[in-house]
Amino acid sequence: MRLRTILTTTTILLSGGAIAIGGAAVGSGFTASSRIENALKEAIPNPEYRNTFDDDDLPEVYKAFGRQYKPEILAAAEKRDVPAEYIMAAILGENVGRRQADDVLDNLALACGWLLPNKYGIEYGGEYIDSCFDPSLGIGQIRRSVAKKLAEKYDQGAKDIAPLTTELQVTRQNIEYIGMVLADLTHSPNEQPSHGNYFDPHYVSIIGTRYVKGPTDTPLTVARPSCEGMHFVKYLGNFPSRSAFGETVDRITQAQQQELRAYAERQLPLVCEEKTTTRAVDTFLAKI
Repeated sequence: MRLRTILTTTTILLSGGAIAIGGAAVGSGFTASSRIENALKEAIPNPEYRNTFDDDDLPEVYKAFGRQYKPEILAAAEKRDVPAEYIMAAILGENVGRRQADDVLDNLALACGWLLPNKYGIEYGGEYIDSCFDPSLGIGQIRRSVAKKLAEKYDQGAKDIAPLTTELQVTRQNIEYIGMVLADLTHSPNEQPSHGNYFDPHYVSIIGTRYVKGPTDTPLTVARPSCEGMHFVKYLGNFPSRSAFGETVDRITQAQQQELRAYAERQLPLVCEEKTTTRAVDTFLAKI
């Protein structure tokens, strides 16, 4: 298929060489996305990005984001009855290690409905989405089809794709949709944690997995986490939520975070396999 050939060539250029798009060079090394920095309400000096971190060296840019968006995160958590820590872990999962190439590919996916004939569009719920892909958008990487379904489910009513696309690219509104996704995952009768412990490491790893991969009917007791799910555990264990969001009775405790970190340290090497292709290429080609 000619489309796949063109897109494959584009992703090879993006991941293996160096290409200038919009005046910015995207090279083969790790060139960090600046999406978190750009979303900050107030700039911070010398924001730092890294592929990985632990609780002792969390880059300030992520802590600053949590502090600055505390009202939006807590409001979404309360409205949807999900832990605020889950929302922050989802944001970290979608942005720690993100590259500029990922931003470029997301923009290409969003624009392809304009660039290509409508026959490459997607029909969802009786409405034609005029894009050849269903792109993941915003700080929480929410797919438009998922956002449309959840907007109708969670008291917002039917929404057209155009305004929905705009909403997902506004950080405070995207945070609301992150809350909806997590509510949809955690409120199902089949998705309740043992003894009501929403910070049980295995439960957290499955919620993190399904946030990225989508819900399944597999019982929690036999569900297996993905690499993304294990990183969700790690970020939940590492983010200083009590200092960022306040000391409240429902906030995750230090003991619970220590348990999550220990679980992630044991399981991450077993669950996560070294990938031979970049995440940017995998994500883009999966949408074709």
